[in-house]
Amino acid sequence: MFNIIDIENAFLAALETLKSEGVLTLESYAEKLGAEDVRRQVQRLPAVFVVWNGSRFETANRADYVTVSVSILVCDRSLRDEVDARRGAYGIMDRVREILHMRYLEGLGTAQCSREFILSAAKQIVVCAAEYEIKLVKTR
Repeated sequence: MFNIIDIENAFLAALETLKSEGVLTLESYAEKLGAEDVRRQVQRLPAVFVVWNGSRFETANRADYVTVSVSILVCDRSLRDEVDARRGAYGIMDRVREILHMRYLEGLGTAQCSREFILSAAKQIVVCAAEYEIKLVKTR
């Protein structure tokens, strides 16, 4: 029905334009999903990471309904920056939402933002997160 790596890659492809807009790191996130683990990436900021966050399964009327959840982690040195050249985490989160929310990802479905929040705000790094869901249906 779906492959987790393909799902992460579809999100990464959709966000590729961020590289030309000043994001230095755009990749899937393979570490633990704790704020301390993300802080280790401080040298390559701003950064956007994509990670599969789980799936929910329901079966009804000879069909499988799957809701796939993907987290987007936005890391930067501040929440907002007064310098026009740097947007800070808030600006990057806004841009991620512009790109992804209600966008059809080829072969998967439409990505919908379900939640945005601050994961960690420390002196040297701030980490914001957004959760996106795609609903898939497979008939049997």
